[in-house]
Amino acid sequence: MSPGKRRRWRLALVGLVAAAALVFLYSVRVSLLPFILAGLVAYLLEPMVAWLVRRGFSRFAAIVWIYAGLFTIGALGIVYVIPVVIEQLNRLAETLPEFTTKVQQFVEALQRDYRRTPLPETIRQAVDDAIHQVQVRLVDLIATVVQGLVGLASFVVVFLLAVVLAFYLLQDLPRLQARFVAALPPGMRAEVIRLLAEIDSVLAGFIRGQVVLAVLVGLLSGVTLSLLGMRFAVVLGVVAGLAEFVPYFGPYIGAAPAVLLAVFISPALALKVVIAYVVIQQLESAVIAPRVVGPWVRLHPLTVVFALLAGAQLFGVIGLLVGVPVAAVLRIIFRYAYEKLTTEASHQP
Repeated sequence: MSPGKRRRWRLALVGLVAAAALVFLYSVRVSLLPFILAGLVAYLLEPMVAWLVRRGFSRFAAIVWIYAGLFTIGALGIVYVIPVVIEQLNRLAETLPEFTTKVQQFVEALQRDYRRTPLPETIRQAVDDAIHQVQVRLVDLIATVVQGLVGLASFVVVFLLAVVLAFYLLQDLPRLQARFVAALPPGMRAEVIRLLAEIDSVLAGFIRGQVVLAVLVGLLSGVTLSLLGMRFAVVLGVVAGLAEFVPYFGPYIGAAPAVLLAVFISPALALKVVIAYVVIQQLESAVIAPRVVGPWVRLHPLTVVFALLAGAQLFGVIGLLVGVPVAAVLRIIFRYAYEKLTTEASHQP
């Protein structure tokens, strides 16, 4: 068999194995969630482990110290924060019918006001239908938010399993990296390592920056709403923090529930809440984000918006969260492929 034919058979076999692996992974995709989360946790903690190792700790001791610190913070959260969140969620569920009634009264008041204006019957019917749709969707949105927050409790079990898996992954990470590098063809080794290093710099800056940004914005929102006397301040702070993982649209998504609830309590309180979120958003965009996240993604704003919308359409909430980093990684890969092709073309006679 000629070398060219042997190479084609080898490539076909690799493609077949890769396709079979993808089919298998898709069939067990539900079971992969703890392992994906474990990889993410290990990725986030690896810089701290490496920092301690450089200062004389063994890798095992470094991981143990980091986990001890995280479990201490988690224990304080369980003792002081989780009970407050659960209590506020229960109160929110109990007051949901009250807010639903206020929404209906607000919509009925709008209908009474516009009925006093002379409108053709067809336009009036269209407006009635539109108001009814807004009313239904608004009530559904409130119920969905509450159910989603309550559903976070089931996610905790999966996350705890991922944390345990991440411990073992962190221990074996240098050995796994060495095996991966050794498996690469010698001629491609330097280029693949350079490409992966560039991808790592973008993902590390973005993901770790978004985590820090979410924590800071969540704390600022919760404390500010509490000082304003807003009900469910802790839960609303958690919502604001989680929404920060969605670039551009996150601040508006996080502010919407607080403003909506404040409207039905007091117009003056709603105005204060709006001002508070505007100040927090300006503080985030002008002071916190440039120092925490930085220009890691290096994507045009229109590309970011497209990545968010495309991710949401294809994969829902998960696509909304991973759309921007995936777009940033694809940008690096496409640029590398373009440079490789143009370089090879320029060297051809």
